Amino acid sequence: MRSDVIFQSSPWWILVCLLVGAAYAFAMYQPLPRLAGSGVRPGLATGSGFDKRTTYGLAALRFVVVSFLCFLLLNPLIRSLRTLTEKPKVVLAVDNSESVAAAGRPALNKALAGLQTLRQQLTDKGLDVAIRTFGDSVTDADLTQIPFTRRTTDLSGLLSGIRSDYEGRNLTDVVLVSDGIFNQGMSPTFGQYPFAVQTVGLGDTIPKKDIQLKGVVANRIAYLGNQFPVQAEIVSNGFQGRSATVVLRQNGKELGRQSVNFAGKNDSFNQLTFQATATQKGVQHFVVEVLPQPGEFSTLNNRQDVYLDVIDGKEKVLLLALAPHPDIKAIRNILERNQNYELDIRILTGTPAEATPPADKTYDLIILHQIPDNAGIGTSVVQRYLTRNTPVLFILGNQSALGPFNTSNSVMQVSAQPNQSDKVTGVFNQEFKQLNFDPAKLDILSKLPPC
Repeated sequence: MRSDVIFQSSPWWILVCLLVGAAYAFAMYQPLPRLAGSGVRPGLATGSGFDKRTTYGLAALRFVVVSFLCFLLLNPLIRSLRTLTEKPKVVLAVDNSESVAAAGRPALNKALAGLQTLRQQLTDKGLDVAIRTFGDSVTDADLTQIPFTRRTTDLSGLLSGIRSDYEGRNLTDVVLVSDGIFNQGMSPTFGQYPFAVQTVGLGDTIPKKDIQLKGVVANRIAYLGNQFPVQAEIVSNGFQGRSATVVLRQNGKELGRQSVNFAGKNDSFNQLTFQATATQKGVQHFVVEVLPQPGEFSTLNNRQDVYLDVIDGKEKVLLLALAPHPDIKAIRNILERNQNYELDIRILTGTPAEATPPADKTYDLIILHQIPDNAGIGTSVVQRYLTRNTPVLFILGNQSALGPFNTSNSVMQVSAQPNQSDKVTGVFNQEFKQLNFDPAKLDILSKLPPC
């Protein structure tokens, strides 16, 4: 450990501190003059009662204390450096997936025994050696006892986890023991690591004749009654010029099947898309499977499960009109094109069964056509939904009452002469900055007829 004193001002001020201490001690302990005829011997100003040796000692102490106090006023800093020597660290990252043991356990144990010897040699040289596998961290286990049962291999995730756990530590090398086959994550060759990666190849280097369902892409959420895509990604090796069948099932029921043709090259990648319909609410279980082919190395990778949450997410819209009008049919045609809208149309001057919507039913949007009206027919119905803070879209007309409209909302006020109606067109206020509209779509306002 080494300590240094750092001055925030010029070191020459130390001499000033010493001079202040000396002047203070001299002023406090200067000799007293002899008084004529008094018979008093000369002494020091504050040294009465002490001999000369003790007085000089007190003066020296006063000099040191005052000088040190003045030195502290210079705000010196003390910097301490502690040097710690950390042993170099080496991590043996072992791929414990099933594919590594495909060549046979005896051959694998022989290679692991060699790694166990390497581990002991590195430890004898003073290095810290740790063992990492997929899913856990093993520090003192025998390498030959590692079970190779993992179904997934994410080499980039393994190396990234080591980089995160050993950040700021003296990690020099990572020995990656793997067959190089990964089915999750990105290729480890694209990662940036602050340590050297040494590789040891295990497993059978001969490519296997196999078809693998590498991945399934689907939405997590779907709306009831809507169609949604399910995309299957198939990788094949050794089946060039041949085809396979991919099946989509739900609860054991087959929803569809498609054929995939493998290209003439040895390795091929194909994508298929199924269109399924959400017919039931809740979490639904789908299965995508590539039917096994003769000569496949493994059929365990031919199937994947997909879970989808189907919700009844239709927006309930109430169209409340004073009387039949062509606008009602136009609005109905537009909204019913979207399957996520559930439209309820009520005409106040129609039959009693259609006049009043159910009191206990809630809506996400209320469209009022010429309501509130001059006769006050829809006033009570409108107030019921306004008290619930339901979003309301007003469509005004000749029969609308502007007074109740102005008092029922705080967004817009309309001033008009009684019994006067004018045909007007819409103009967008450029000063309105709350919403961002597409300028190209705003041009349609100038093309609409006046109403």
